[in-house]
Amino acid sequence: MKEGKKVKFIGCSEDQHRWGSHTGDYKNLIIGKKYTVERIEVHSYHTKVWLMGIDGCFNSVCFK
Repeated sequence: MKEGKKVKFIGCSEDQHRWGSHTGDYKNLIIGKKYTVERIEVHSYHTKVWLMGIDGCFNSVCFK
């Protein structure tokens, strides 16, 4: 996963979303749709991902 690259949303559980206090509303994302990565923030146990044109951050495990 790199900034500027496309990732496909594969779904997200509530637990995955809560881990790391992600702020984006994953319920607004569409499973199977590709999104462009705007920013990545790596932490010791999780990685936060910001998507272009989408508010908030998401757990990287929700994308392929």
